[in-house]
Amino acid sequence: MIGNMTLSSWDEGKEDWKVMWSSLQTECDIYGKCGAFGFGSCNSQSSIICSCLRGFEPKNTEEWNRGNWTSGCVRRTPLQCERVNTSSDAGKMDGFLKLNMMKVPDFADSSSARDLHECSQQCLESCLQVISLFLL
Repeated sequence: MIGNMTLSSWDEGKEDWKVMWSSLQTECDIYGKCGAFGFGSCNSQSSIICSCLRGFEPKNTEEWNRGNWTSGCVRRTPLQCERVNTSSDAGKMDGFLKLNMMKVPDFADSSSARDLHECSQQCLESCLQVISLFLL
C-alpha cells in the first residue's frame, strides 16, 4: 500500500477539494517502487524507469516487462560464501559497487567498522550480509 499525504482546501465555488500540497509529486517519489536491488530513474514525463543493480536480474521478467517492478531483482551469481566447493567460480572474490544517491534501508543493521577497509572485511566474512553500506 502506498500512502500519500496531501494538504487540501475546500473550494466553495466548485464545491470540491483543491490539493494545495502533496507528499508524492510523481511516481518517482514512491519508496521501493523498483523492489529489492532495483533502482529507478525518471524520464521527462516523471514516469519511473526501473533497472536492476549490476550483477542482478529481474526476479519476475514477465511482470517486469509489463512495468510492475515490485518483485525486484535477484543476484545472477551466488556470493562466494554460497558457492564455495560447488562450482568453478569458487575462486572468484566478491566485491563492492559504489553507489551514490541511494536510500539506506529503513531497518539496516549497523557495524562498528571504523573505515571502508574494515567494513569490507566484516562484510566479506559474513555470508548473511545481503547489502553493505559505509556512510561517509
